[in-house]
Amino acid sequence: MDTFPNDLLVEIVKYLANEPKRAFPCVCKKWNELFRNRVALNGTLKWAKPIEQFPNEPMKHLYQHSCYKIRDDGLQHLKGIHTLTLYGCYRITDNGLKHLKGIHTLNLIWGEKITDNGLQYLKGIHTLSLILCFKITDNGLQHLKGIHTLYLSGCKQITDNGLQYLKGIHKLELTGCKQITDNGLRYLNGIHTLNLIFCPQISKEAVLALNPVDSTYMN
Repeated sequence: MDTFPNDLLVEIVKYLANEPKRAFPCVCKKWNELFRNRVALNGTLKWAKPIEQFPNEPMKHLYQHSCYKIRDDGLQHLKGIHTLTLYGCYRITDNGLKHLKGIHTLNLIWGEKITDNGLQYLKGIHTLSLILCFKITDNGLQHLKGIHTLYLSGCKQITDNGLQYLKGIHKLELTGCKQITDNGLRYLNGIHTLNLIFCPQISKEAVLALNPVDSTYMN
């Protein structure tokens, strides 16, 4: 059953009566995941009509990798989701993020169309990954005040000025943010975990003075 093509699963569910539909998640692991996520079997993030007839169980977690079909309007079906990973989903823009207000954890790895403007919809988020989101600048970080965990690896436009908006942050990853200097670390007093790999303007002395509980430093 795990090897069934997604399109074939859609057709099977269409012909099921209500009682068999309730047994759908018990068939195998793949079918169980489809039931719990209630995401369309064709990968477009639009609800499959037969799945709408299942008991109303909110989706909590979803991982999507290199999904070129996913567009902004598809994210409207994910309102209320807890954790979402959109790895390399290059069609997602700032407009799509407005559907994710209130999300707890969001991974926007390689979101090449995500800019500072989109971060305004993520105020209050707990954990955010913007790894390789090259258009993010210091200005966008002002929308993330109070964030717990933030990954900015490869965001080369981030400078010391942006760190002023991250006071009180618990965990911060700045791998490859080459404009960060010792001067910017003054905003990170009390930080628990800090990653500064490939930040050539950071000195070992500055990291030691900051005294985080867990740090990785290598330039």
